[in-house]
Amino acid sequence: MEEHLGREDIRRYLPWNSDFLPEYGPHVVAIFIGEEWGMIPRYARYVRLVGRVMSQYPFLGVRNWFLITRLKILLAVKSLRSWTPHLRSRMRILFPARSWPAPVHARARIVRLPWGWASLMDVPMKPMREHKRNYFF
Repeated sequence: MEEHLGREDIRRYLPWNSDFLPEYGPHVVAIFIGEEWGMIPRYARYVRLVGRVMSQYPFLGVRNWFLITRLKILLAVKSLRSWTPHLRSRMRILFPARSWPAPVHARARIVRLPWGWASLMDVPMKPMREHKRNYFF
């Protein structure tokens, strides 16, 4: 990361909170974790970079509206409900805390990070009857 950003004193944070960080400045990079609603961190202009895995906007989840079903209506309502905190977070970056230093950027600098690989090791498969525990997601 230091090589790509052109600095050696980069400090990285993995915040769940979109309101505050322990410090701000051009040496701070925040990898925002809890962004399911497409929230914009309040400190996005006050750090060198904010990285996120998910989209910057709330996700609708419906591609084809040809047949309207109850599920599609519920997904549309959920998406509209998610836009409220998203728009609120966009307004909050305009009003920083008074104790913060001068902004590093004029606009929020947010990049989308790739998900990465989930399985890097070759694990042998066992038959289901030999498993001691079963996990489902």
